[in-house]
Amino acid sequence: MSPWREFCEELISEAILPWKQFRFIDYEFKKKIQSPIINLDGGGKGIFVFEIYDLVINNEQLPILKKLKESKSDKFIWVSDNLIQSLGHNIEMKEHIYEISPHTRYAQNLKWK
Repeated sequence: MSPWREFCEELISEAILPWKQFRFIDYEFKKKIQSPIINLDGGGKGIFVFEIYDLVINNEQLPILKKLKESKSDKFIWVSDNLIQSLGHNIEMKEHIYEISPHTRYAQNLKWK
């Protein structure tokens, strides 16, 4: 497990980001979040561990990410902090517009729950 493997699996292998410009990435460790022992949906008990990293982009990568932010795709979405906190419920529209998993909120808040 490494940030590079996860980055590659989610963004490079899915052709969301170009391999050449993102073949090397820099990142900074932000925090490790661990759940208490919890009951799993499939039965039994478990612990979730999340390691949070910030991507440090370079001058070659910045314009690609800016252009990507202006695009739409069925492979990814761009969401606001508020949408993450509400797990996909748009308060102004009063509707659930995206399915956002609770672990996304844990990562943003840097704490379990």
